[in-house]
Amino acid sequence: MESYKKQARQFSHMIHFEHLLDVTPSSIYWKDLNGIYLGCNHTMLALVGISSIDEIIGKTDYDLPWKLSADELRRNDRLAIEEKGLMHFEETGKLIDGSVVTVISNKMPLTNESGKIIGIIGSSIDITYLKEVESALRKAKKEAKKTAELKLENELQRKALEEQKKYTKIADQVAHDIRSPVSSLLMIIRSCTDIPEAERIAMREAASRVSDIANSLLVRFKLKSTESEAISEVGSPVEFTAIEPLLVSITLLQLITDKKYEYPQVTWVFEVAPDAHFAFIKSDPSGFKRVISNVINNAVDACRDREACITVHLQVDDHRVRISIEDNGTGIPLDVLRKIQQAILVTSGKKDGHGIGLTQVRETVQRYRGEISFDSQVNKGTRVTLTFPRTTVPDWMAERILVHPNDVIVILDDDTSIHGAWDSRFQAIFKEAPGIQLKHFSRARDTLAFIQSCSPAEKARLFLLTDYELLKEDMDGLMVIEQSNISYSFLVTSHYANPKVQERAAKIGSKILPKQMASEIPIIVEQASPTQEESTEPTPTLIDLVVVDDNKDFRDTLTRFAFSNLKVVAYHRPEELLKNLTSYSKETKMVIDNQFDNSTISGIELIQKLHEQGYSRLYLLSGWIFEKGEVPDYITVIRKDDIDAISHIALE
Repeated sequence: MESYKKQARQFSHMIHFEHLLDVTPSSIYWKDLNGIYLGCNHTMLALVGISSIDEIIGKTDYDLPWKLSADELRRNDRLAIEEKGLMHFEETGKLIDGSVVTVISNKMPLTNESGKIIGIIGSSIDITYLKEVESALRKAKKEAKKTAELKLENELQRKALEEQKKYTKIADQVAHDIRSPVSSLLMIIRSCTDIPEAERIAMREAASRVSDIANSLLVRFKLKSTESEAISEVGSPVEFTAIEPLLVSITLLQLITDKKYEYPQVTWVFEVAPDAHFAFIKSDPSGFKRVISNVINNAVDACRDREACITVHLQVDDHRVRISIEDNGTGIPLDVLRKIQQAILVTSGKKDGHGIGLTQVRETVQRYRGEISFDSQVNKGTRVTLTFPRTTVPDWMAERILVHPNDVIVILDDDTSIHGAWDSRFQAIFKEAPGIQLKHFSRARDTLAFIQSCSPAEKARLFLLTDYELLKEDMDGLMVIEQSNISYSFLVTSHYANPKVQERAAKIGSKILPKQMASEIPIIVEQASPTQEESTEPTPTLIDLVVVDDNKDFRDTLTRFAFSNLKVVAYHRPEELLKNLTSYSKETKMVIDNQFDNSTISGIELIQKLHEQGYSRLYLLSGWIFEKGEVPDYITVIRKDDIDAISHIALE
């Protein structure tokens, strides 16, 4: 052991202080009390970019590459001196190459032999890499936490969406369950003319309130979709979906229902002209609702200081649909009204905005080729009238129920109240046509069994009114219609606006009656002419021409223009004509399309049946060019684009 101690003393004499300083990776330096460098190791010199200690002696931190951090470094020096002990600091500074480093500096006072503080000695270890690693770890943890939070948020949203779907399904079912008895009640009220008017009005209003609850359920629980039927907030972009035929009366009813819950303090009146229930315009539903909602909101704003009453009128003529929204509010000053009528931008009397502004309302109305007008009196109220072009009723829509004196009306609905309602609606019809029968069913299988038990002659007299949603059944109303294979049927449903339902109904040749309109649709008895078995007298000629074509627009064009001077009856499907064939004289002209998307019978096959029944004035309209011998000689073939030949039919 003594030999090791001796050797250690020898090495101590050989090793200089500078050697110890230069083998450490830390930067070591010492300064006087004024912060002037008096020496350092070579590691420190490399950071500064100089080769000799003499070059750093006499300089301060303000003279070195990290001069921008000099104030911080001098402050830390003073703290170490004041505390008279070893202190640790995290410092940053720029090097000669422009890079910024972070160091851990250890500083303590430097004393002389008598213990007086004469300066400071320090060492700095570069921890830039460690800081970068620490920052990366912190960022990774933050991102991991954010990812976990997003995952949790998505999971919560998914669960919320699932719950919302459950409530939506329940609300939809409740609304469906409510609508059936409400429709029944409305039809019964309409038919009970012996009930005093006051009681009838009270019953109708009560039924309407129940209907409002059903509509509100759907509005409040309806899932938000891309169509976004919700009214736009101030400043949000207004987007439009595809323009399509829109049933105005029901759309207004649904919107007013929502407004009743939004503004319960307001008295609401909705008046529909008798001929306006089945009026359509071309619009996109969300854009139309935005317009009406904005006008109604403005009307409510105008009634803030009084008992508000908002009246919505729906009227039509042959070419236009008019919607008037009246309030009993403060009215619009004449100068402001003139600016509005001249489409000058004004902002008068509105503390809060609602939805899209008047300018956008006007632009949207014009987009639908409509017009808007204003009539107002100060302290009396304002009437805003929106006028839209009336469009043709879509092929899928049922506008009237046409029955014959000996028809059998088959009614399928799982709600028993709807059966009583239809009974009430047909009471007046029974007086006119006592031979009409009603057959009620609550199950699809029983309905099909009855229809399939009928002979072809009996089946030709059937008219099916069926609900779409059949609870606890393995089929819906459209499937029943398809399997029944009868020619005349209506799907009675609140899902009338569903494109898939419309497409399926059109494919099988059925029409759709919105359940809300069941109390309004007219029922007409068409008196059939006696058959040859019932009378030997010839059938009188009541109609000049019959058109059968599954394209409604083309049928309407023929009726209104090419054959405007004739008495014309138009059919959508061949089966409809065959069912009513005895109503027409053998001299009646028959203009038949060749291909039907809603029937398995072709135009040629239909004309062959007509020819066998003794009809001879038969015309086949087609876009096809037929080969010789492909069409029987008794058929006159006319191309659909041969306008002159089509017009000539009226003259023959």
